[in-house]
Amino acid sequence: MKLPHPFLLIAFSILSFGLPAEALEIRTWTSLSGKSIEAEYVRADGDKIVLKDKDGRELVVKRAELSQGDLRYIEEVAPKSGAPLLGEKPVKPGVTPNPAKEAKIDQKTFKPRTDRFKLPESSYNILETPHFLIMYPDKIEAADLGETAERVWLDMTFFHPGFSQKFKDRKMAVFLVEQEYDYEKIGKWYADMIRKSGQPNADRAADGLMATWKPAASANLQMTQEVADEYGVLRYARVFRTSTGSGSAKREKVKGVFVPFRVHCLAQDMMNIHTGGVASFGAKGLFAIETGHAYFKEILITGRSETGMLREAGSGHEVSTTGGFDSNKNWADELKKLLRRDKVKPSILELYNTNLASAKPEMNVLAYSFSRYLQSNTDRMAKYAELLEKIDKRSEIPEPEDLAKIYGFADVASMQADWIAYLNSSSFK
Repeated sequence: MKLPHPFLLIAFSILSFGLPAEALEIRTWTSLSGKSIEAEYVRADGDKIVLKDKDGRELVVKRAELSQGDLRYIEEVAPKSGAPLLGEKPVKPGVTPNPAKEAKIDQKTFKPRTDRFKLPESSYNILETPHFLIMYPDKIEAADLGETAERVWLDMTFFHPGFSQKFKDRKMAVFLVEQEYDYEKIGKWYADMIRKSGQPNADRAADGLMATWKPAASANLQMTQEVADEYGVLRYARVFRTSTGSGSAKREKVKGVFVPFRVHCLAQDMMNIHTGGVASFGAKGLFAIETGHAYFKEILITGRSETGMLREAGSGHEVSTTGGFDSNKNWADELKKLLRRDKVKPSILELYNTNLASAKPEMNVLAYSFSRYLQSNTDRMAKYAELLEKIDKRSEIPEPEDLAKIYGFADVASMQADWIAYLNSSSFK
């Protein structure tokens, strides 16, 4: 059977407003251009922010150059500063900033390391970027993937004040694997770790992993703490194939920085790292929030979607795939047409009850549209940051009623009506 998508994956002192009473944390500050520094907040001087680096030197940056996450942090530690979210460059209603696309990232700053990343029976070259270790085989270029990862990291950092701290002492490992044998070998290594974990249903989980691993173009994995400590990386890691297609299908090399599928995967990774994942008891709504976010960032950053998701179906480990509309360049137009014909009825409760196993193209697109709605302007972005913070603290997705309250609605019905109005507006296009 021909798959509908070319990519598959498994289911970021003058006029002072007051000096904080206590010394504040050293944190990462990020600009829209992609530059970042480690410093402590000191004070706000008009349209300038004074920071202090690790050596005690004061640094002055323009308020308008800082990320939304940084400015939101300033509001938390110095609420009387009156800092607008985007300083001198307010965003128009309905417009979401796109730092991942606009940032200037120089691949020449990436450093090939002399050591190698060793796994059982194999080892890889290492390309070090500010926040990632890209592992790759000989004769393969890894810089584009490194830039993609940095751009998606910047996107999450720009909007969420606490995210960069997750990378304070660690980088994320990303593997770029060319040969199918090497890709399967990593999968088997991961499956063996699951089997040896002692967790309930470990064997079934490992079997399910291998059922979807082989036909997939990418997968995430959890490395052992020992390996993570050895290389200074997070346990959460990602594996990409260098080409698409599987089995007898024609293989095509993946090239470029703005690759939709890779952006989708990495956007999902950044959210998982930021929220710490969710417990099984709090997974209701995960599809609506996580899958929708990944599709939203994929389309926002690259202009299209090319991602289908593999899923295990049934106890026999059969595999199927699901994605969005075939017209991948403009899901908004097609969704609007379906809304006008009353063939799709957006429902927050139905979206919350959807998961990867039951998802259909219409639900994938609705999840995308819902995430886009939740992040469609600066006020909603602030609410979205609050949403992810709650997931991080509770390890569960807030119930629809709680989500509505976060966004200032009296009930789910009111929020749903506002979402539908957004879908029918000129802002959704």
